Amino acid sequence: MRIVKKIIGACVLMALMACALSPQTITLQPVLQVDANKAIGKGRTIALEVVDIRPSPIIGSRGGVYSETSTITTTGDVTPAIQKALSAVLGDYQFVVVDAGADASLKMKVSIDSIDYVASGAPRVSGIQTTTVVSVVCVNGRREFTGQYKGTSSKNVITPPDTEENQQLINEALAKVLDRVLSDEKLLEFMST
Repeated sequence: MRIVKKIIGACVLMALMACALSPQTITLQPVLQVDANKAIGKGRTIALEVVDIRPSPIIGSRGGVYSETSTITTTGDVTPAIQKALSAVLGDYQFVVVDAGADASLKMKVSIDSIDYVASGAPRVSGIQTTTVVSVVCVNGRREFTGQYKGTSSKNVITPPDTEENQQLINEALAKVLDRVLSDEKLLEFMST
């Protein structure tokens, strides 16, 4: 009988934990994994601009019964960390990265269109899906390249992820999309000619 009470108590505790999830604030710091052994820049300058055009810093909800209050939000201006990650790879490609608006051989504008986080399962969260959409406009002389890149990552979970786990999941999803941008053969060919 004591074992049954303990099991029931544990189940009640888990149900309560699933019902009341607190909000989280995460920091975007994507680590790119793209193969940087492409010397396409040849010392030319590229003016890089990263803009965040998301309508809100809220990227989703952790789920649970009170999902409207268990939001996940990004901290402050997310563009410097993304610009730093992109600049490092472009530098490895042998471009000289300069600030937006500077005189340069190429101009590249990377827009963070959306970062979405969706928790599935109710009242207990059992899965997470993150989706990121990024747009790119690159100008090379009088020619222009435009592209939109989307990536989705999913993960099954036993318990709702804590802040550190969610930060890792979201940064990995963002990094995958940025890797896709910087390994797009059509974009790289456009930038190299």
